[in-house]
Amino acid sequence: MIPTEPSISGKFVADPHEEETSSGAAMLRGKITVRPEVRDPDGTYRRLPPTDLELLMFGVAAEHALRHFRAGDQFIASGQMRTNTFVAARIGHDSRWTTYRVVRSNRRRRRPTARAGRNQHVDTLPRAPRATAAAQGR
Repeated sequence: MIPTEPSISGKFVADPHEEETSSGAAMLRGKITVRPEVRDPDGTYRRLPPTDLELLMFGVAAEHALRHFRAGDQFIASGQMRTNTFVAARIGHDSRWTTYRVVRSNRRRRRPTARAGRNQHVDTLPRAPRATAAAQGR
């Protein structure tokens, strides 16, 4: 079975701010608004009036989100709904509304090959083509 969890799409209406839990962990607290949609019996979708909620995040995820989100940012988050509060485990900018540049880490993914012996791996990341001597101006 594929694990699933509730998600929301919303917008920060104010800059999220950092707080600390009683154990000293980072906590993000933000005011957000969401525009719920419901599916009518005829199969069409209808937007409901905006709903204001509080968004909470904890730990490293909160620290990361505090560096990357501010008022007006559209986002998609997954987590758990509480009364008037969404506790997010993950959050990301909504690519329908946000233009951004992806900077990938330098980690290399490796996979074993059929011919390779145990503990031998092959690099699965594409390599840039080598420039010819003519292209290098020689």
